[in-house]
Amino acid sequence: MRQYHMTMPGDTVIVGVSGGADSVCLLLVLADLREELMIRLEAVHVHHGLRPEADAEADYVMKLCGGLGIPCTVVREQVDEVARREKISCEEAGRLVRYRAFEQRAAAVESGGGTPGAAGPAGIPTDGGQADCPARARIAVAHHKNDRAETTLFHLLRGTGLAGLAGIRPVRGRVIRPLLCVSREEIEAYLRKRGISWCMDGSNLEDTYTRNKIRHHLLPYAEQEICRESVEHIVKAAEAAAEAEDYLEGAAQKALRECLAVRTDAERRESGESYAFCIKKLLLEHPVIQKRILLQTLQEMGGGRDIGSVHLNGLLRLFHAQGSKTLCLPHDICVRKEYDTLLFFHNTDRMDARGQEDGTGTAGEYPVKTPGQVRLGDGRILYFERFPYEKNQIIPQKTCTKWFDYDKIEKSMAVRTRRSGDYLTVDSALSRQTLKKYMIQEKIPKERRERIYVLADGQHIVWVIGYRISQYYKVDEHTKNILQVRLEERKEGHGGENQSIII
Repeated sequence: MRQYHMTMPGDTVIVGVSGGADSVCLLLVLADLREELMIRLEAVHVHHGLRPEADAEADYVMKLCGGLGIPCTVVREQVDEVARREKISCEEAGRLVRYRAFEQRAAAVESGGGTPGAAGPAGIPTDGGQADCPARARIAVAHHKNDRAETTLFHLLRGTGLAGLAGIRPVRGRVIRPLLCVSREEIEAYLRKRGISWCMDGSNLEDTYTRNKIRHHLLPYAEQEICRESVEHIVKAAEAAAEAEDYLEGAAQKALRECLAVRTDAERRESGESYAFCIKKLLLEHPVIQKRILLQTLQEMGGGRDIGSVHLNGLLRLFHAQGSKTLCLPHDICVRKEYDTLLFFHNTDRMDARGQEDGTGTAGEYPVKTPGQVRLGDGRILYFERFPYEKNQIIPQKTCTKWFDYDKIEKSMAVRTRRSGDYLTVDSALSRQTLKKYMIQEKIPKERRERIYVLADGQHIVWVIGYRISQYYKVDEHTKNILQVRLEERKEGHGGENQSIII
């Protein structure tokens, strides 16, 4: 825990406790260390509603926590229903539900509210701990050395790079894994020595899930027939991969800054570029660093999820192409070689920057990043944020704050003025109406229409800023991720077109 700076004095650590050997061991170890580390503990147990023994497991965890003086919240979720609704496996649904419960509790701690008291979220009594909530929360889960080896092997068999070979990391965000350095055998021996029992999950003995097949067959075979230290060796390889990944990531970020091309404002406006690189400098870098620079740039532009090796190899070939060549990628991203410069831009941005107006609006367009902000020409600022949607959250009804279903956004978003062909959906049947017709219907003066900003997903208008939103992007029961857009009105000193910037 000290090696990876998992906690600081005053932290509250939310411990995920299933009742199995691993999580029971984690709870006991942290209970022994809480005074030395000066941390406060809470436990969260998720009742999956799948097995008859789940009620007994919840009772066991409550009793264990009570004996240790640790507040406990029990959350009930019908995981099979979540799996059907989200169209994912029960295994993935269980993980989703657990981490959502942990994050909700951590967020409540950090906000200074929601101290466990009379009842948890599911109405199950807790032990009523009332210690003051600190400003920072960590989430402790009980992954151990065998889990890391299984994950690394799983990723290797499915196809992966260095990041996947690293397997489970000791720290990810506010999630910490204090037991990642010990084996399953050490955990169970520790509990037996202390005379502590634990719950047995029968599903862990089945071969339904791929990880269980690796756990029950591949690793035991490797230990018995190839090398007794197989798990230890896989974990050491994972640690080496993690170190290499961290180093290369940092080196790529540094090289990216050094390879940026020096461009004038006029050149940037003319090309509509988001990024420009000096090809001669890129070619001086090792191919591994070249690929990482390209990938980091594409991720910044919103294309990371759909970019594969075929795209990166195409970009590398572009370095050596004769004359000017353009490669089009997912999410409307284009990369063009112009002499010794590699330009990255969104296709619609480039057309606008060259002044190819369609006769109904101005050419200005501000690409959107999440998180990020856009300052409009009139001094107002739009703030963009993305976060998971929890079904019990209340959708804001303010004119200055809007929520949209992030996963319905198909192209690269931009804030701009209107163009020919723009439309929005106006009812639950998703009927379309042109933006021009909508503005006429709303009796917006013609001279004012050219100055109204819209949030656009291609030609589909997400929000006519200051007016209505498109029905298609509204949050519904299928929403998983929220795009929040908050409009801050003009303040003193923020006026004039010269102050239009993108941060």
